[in-house]
Amino acid sequence: MTNSRLLKKLEEIKKEYETSEVCMGEMLDSISADGFSIEDAHWLYMRAMEWANGDKFYIHVGEDEDVLSKDELEEANLIVLE
Repeated sequence: MTNSRLLKKLEEIKKEYETSEVCMGEMLDSISADGFSIEDAHWLYMRAMEWANGDKFYIHVGEDEDVLSKDELEEANLIVLE
């Protein structure tokens, strides 16, 4: 998925939300995935909820699951729960 397509969809969501009378979560429930992968749809959900409500999303990486370092996660604006 190209980043430009994701960013364009995020901007469309933001624009629609500004005139919407429902909360972001309800609005996102009614929006089509438009052929996005589950990962891309999840990224859009997280970014839209962060923008609208200030929601923060976290990842917990266990001792044996060090896929990314703590610094790499923090650089991606994710907080490591230990």
